[in-house]
Amino acid sequence: MKKKQSSAKFAVILTLIVVVLFAAIVIINNQTEKAGETVAEQPSIKGQPVLGKDSAPVTVVEFGDYKCPSCKVFNSDIFPKIKKDFIDKGDVKFSFVNVMYHGSGSRLAALASEEVWKEDPASFWAFHEKLFDQQPSSEQEWVTPALLEKTVKSTAKKVDPDKLKENLDKETFAKELKADTDLNDKLNITATPTIYVNDKVIKKFSDYEEISKTIKKELKNEK
Repeated sequence: MKKKQSSAKFAVILTLIVVVLFAAIVIINNQTEKAGETVAEQPSIKGQPVLGKDSAPVTVVEFGDYKCPSCKVFNSDIFPKIKKDFIDKGDVKFSFVNVMYHGSGSRLAALASEEVWKEDPASFWAFHEKLFDQQPSSEQEWVTPALLEKTVKSTAKKVDPDKLKENLDKETFAKELKADTDLNDKLNITATPTIYVNDKVIKKFSDYEEISKTIKKELKNEK
């Protein structure tokens, strides 16, 4: 009788071990899938700022916020490498989508960026870089109409600073921001920067090796 009870207990324990191991394997597989190549829907870049050749086979999209410190790091440390290694060679086109997580300043910066893209697209990326460069290390509110006017004067000559201030007050480009927010919601963007390579989400935005490997894999798939 005791042998039967022991056997039954052993069978139950063995079954539990098998279930736990199976669950662990599933979790590990899911984490591996998410570690740089999470399959998702490729973001639409219609109406968004784009740098690079239209014919570039791979699209990299940054969902970012001009007030986000991590986005500043991506812009200064990672983006130049992507540009040098892939955009300038015609392999990648790069797009930026506004995410507004840091209050009124984020919205002001996004509104200004939309206006620059519409009125002086050739100067957009100079404006984009300059705005990130001006982000301070403190949490103080630094995005103001005056700063945006000054930034436009130095980077986007075709944009009238007085008109910019008026458009910021009226939120003239609110429709474009709504399109960005709708895309953020559709793709469930919850952190900035979120980086897509085609339909793959990069796990760690600051890991250039991961980004580069993912781009190269996508380029290989396009051939």
